[in-house]
Amino acid sequence: MNVIELSRDEYLISVKKIADFKSLSFSKNALEWWDNYYSWEKFPPLCLVNTKNKHVCYLFYSISKDNEYLTIHNIFTPNKYRTKGHAYMLLGYLFSHLSNQNINRFKMYCVSSSLDFYTKLG
Repeated sequence: MNVIELSRDEYLISVKKIADFKSLSFSKNALEWWDNYYSWEKFPPLCLVNTKNKHVCYLFYSISKDNEYLTIHNIFTPNKYRTKGHAYMLLGYLFSHLSNQNINRFKMYCVSSSLDFYTKLG
């Protein structure tokens, strides 16, 4: 597995390949949220790529101006790739990648249908 950052155009190309409606709808909401409130250049979304070069999980995050906290806004795995630990791997990468930035806390936003996933994380 490999983690890459996606530009807005790369994200659009990637999510066009998503077959299930719920994941595609969620990806559209994430796109609109990032377009309206955040920066594609400052906080490009992360994407987990499998060994077949398929994009299997996406994560949108930001860091506060004072570098005090990390916010995870959206993380989603298209239905085809769920229950294989991809979101967990991507979260692990993010925390490891940012471990040297002295971030004191983090918060996560999620839709109610994802509560079971986040509860499993602890």
